Amino acid sequence: MNQTANKPIKTLVLASLLSLAGTFLFYDCLWKGAPLGANVPVFFVLFYAALCVLCRGRINVLRCHNYLLLLIGFGFSLTFALYNNPLLLFLNALALLFCTLLQINLMLELESFPPFSLGSLNNIFFSLFVRPFHRIGKALSPEKSQRKALFPVLMAILILIPVLGLLLSLLASADQVFADLLGRIFRIDSLVDLLLWVLIFAGGGMLLASLFTSLLTERRQPPAGRQKAPAKFNLLATSIVLAGVCLLMVIFALVQGIFLFGSARLPSGLTYSEYARQGFFQLCAAAIFVFALVCLCRTCTRHAQGAQKRLIQALYTLLLLCTIMLSASSFYRLMLYERAFSYTRLRIYVQAFLILLSLICAGSIVHIWLPWQGIRQMTALACLTSLLALSCLNADAFIARENTKRLDKTMSAYGEYGDLDYLLNLSVDALPYYMDAIEMSDLAPEPEPNWDLDASDEDYGYWSRNSLRHMRCIRLRGLIAQIERGRGDLRFWNLGRDISPEKLASLEQMVEQALAQHGGR
Repeated sequence: MNQTANKPIKTLVLASLLSLAGTFLFYDCLWKGAPLGANVPVFFVLFYAALCVLCRGRINVLRCHNYLLLLIGFGFSLTFALYNNPLLLFLNALALLFCTLLQINLMLELESFPPFSLGSLNNIFFSLFVRPFHRIGKALSPEKSQRKALFPVLMAILILIPVLGLLLSLLASADQVFADLLGRIFRIDSLVDLLLWVLIFAGGGMLLASLFTSLLTERRQPPAGRQKAPAKFNLLATSIVLAGVCLLMVIFALVQGIFLFGSARLPSGLTYSEYARQGFFQLCAAAIFVFALVCLCRTCTRHAQGAQKRLIQALYTLLLLCTIMLSASSFYRLMLYERAFSYTRLRIYVQAFLILLSLICAGSIVHIWLPWQGIRQMTALACLTSLLALSCLNADAFIARENTKRLDKTMSAYGEYGDLDYLLNLSVDALPYYMDAIEMSDLAPEPEPNWDLDASDEDYGYWSRNSLRHMRCIRLRGLIAQIERGRGDLRFWNLGRDISPEKLASLEQMVEQALAQHGGR
C-alpha cells in the first residue's frame, strides 16, 4: 500500500528544498571546477533531516545496529572537509554511498535480503539506480483525490521561479553591493549559468521526489525460492590439501624465526638488512591466497561432522594463524624498508591492509569455534572503519612530515626522480610540511655549462635536470591553483587547503620567478 497518499505535498516540498540546497552547494563543483569541501557533510545532514521529517514514525535506528552505519557515513562525509588525497576520497565516496543506502534500507526496514549479505548489494543498487527514477511520475502525478491540493503548489513553483529571476536581475542591476553579494552566493555569471542552475534544481528535485516516494512505498518481498546448496568438497581430500599447506606454512614460519629474528648465519653474499627488506609484497600476496583458500574450503565443508569437523576446524585455525604470521612478517619487513628508504603511499596502504587482514583472521578464528550470526556485520563494519581510520591518518601529511626530516634534494647527474619530487606529487595535504624546505635553487634553471672538449658526463645531464626543475614549478603552480579555487567560500572550505596566505604568496612568487627564468631559455 502506498503510504504517501496523505503527504504528496510534503514530499514535493522537501524534495524541492533539498534540491535547492544541493544545487547551491554543488553547482560550482559540477560546472566551475570548485573542489569538494564542507558542502558534503552539510548536505549529508540536510538529507537526513529531510528524511526524518518525511519518515517520522517509521524510523528504527536500532535494527541491526544501523546507527553505526549512520555515524560511519557521517565520518566519511567529514573527510571531504578535512583531507585531499584523491584515491582515498574516491573510496570514501563509494563507502559513503554504501553506508547511507544500506543504513536507510535497514532503518526503514526495506531490506529484502539478509542484512550485510551479498543480497544486500541488490537492495543498495536498487536504491541507487532505480528508486530515484521509477517513481517520478507518481511523485508528480498523485492520486485524483490529491491532485487538487498539489496543483496549486506546482503552479506556484512554476510562477515563482521566473518572477524571482526577473526581480533578482532588476535588483542586482540597481544595487552593486547587492549584485556582488548575489554573485558571491550563487556565482551566476551569465544566462547560461542561470539556465543550468534551474535545470539542475528541477532535475534534482524530481529525482529526490522519486526517491522519497519510493522509500515510503513498501517494496514487495521477492518470492521465496529454493536456495542453492553450496558445493560439497570431499572431506578427506580437503583435509590432505589443508594439512599440506599447513606443513609448508609452519616450515616457512620456522625459517623466518631462525634467520630473521634468530642468530643463524645467512647464505654468503646476503646481508641481514637485505634479507629483512625484501619480499614483503610476495608475503602479502601469500597471506591473501591462504585466507581465500580457507574461506573457500569453509563454505564447502559445512557438512562435516564429529571428529572430521574438529580436525578441519583445527586446520583452519592453524592456517589463519599462519596468515596472521605472514601479515606480521610482511608488516615488519615494510617497517624496515621504510626506515631505510622513507614512506610512500603504497607502503602505507599495504600496511593498513595487513592490519585489517589480521583482524579479520582473528575474528574468523573465534567464529570457527564460537559461531555467531553477526560475523558478516562485524566484517563489513571493520572494513569501513579501517578505511575511515586510514583517511584520518592523513597519509600524505604523514609521509611529508616524516620524509622531510631526512629530505634529500640532491639531484643526480641526469635528474632522476628524487625525494622532493615524490612529495610534490602528493596532494595539498602534504604541502605545509615541505614548502619551507623549498629553495630557489630547487626550481630555477642552472647555468648552461661550457661546451668544450673537456665537458664531463654530468654536463650532458644539464637539459634533464632543468626539465625536472621546470616540472617542479608546474606541479607547485597546480597545487597553489587548487588551494585558490576554494578559498574564501565556506561551501568549499577544507582543512588541508587552509594554508597561510603569506606563505602561499611567498611560494607563488618564487615559482613564478623560476618559471620566468625557464621561459627565457
